[in-house]
Amino acid sequence: EYRPGHFNGMLTIVLKMHCLTLPTRSYFGEKDYQQYQLIKDMIEAYLLPTEVIACPIIRADNNLALSSRNNRLSKDEIIHAANFSNLLKDEKLSDEQIINKLSMLNFKIDYIQTTNNRRFGAVYLNDGRLIDNVEL
Repeated sequence: EYRPGHFNGMLTIVLKMHCLTLPTRSYFGEKDYQQYQLIKDMIEAYLLPTEVIACPIIRADNNLALSSRNNRLSKDEIIHAANFSNLLKDEKLSDEQIINKLSMLNFKIDYIQTTNNRRFGAVYLNDGRLIDNVEL
């Protein structure tokens, strides 16, 4: 909904790579859980002989999900970005409360949404778009 066409393009490339290489196992990070789930469902739908394995999110000491996007953040932005991850995992807060708190911290909210016991979020910190999700 927030990035029209993104997943269609990604799935096309992943399907082509799997058809060319026919791996027995394929590993995808849970950091982009939506992408992992779509790939897993696609592999099953096309009956490809590949086991899709989820890799847990690796987090910094401040709970920020590690990502190549973080390399573009300054040290101050990395410290500030941890607010996003820490609020996302707070089970006492509703999605709306998290949105309000992040807005007060000068994040531009793309979305915060809880579905099937998992909370997803995407925000902008200055020019960088950060994504994360946590199992509740």
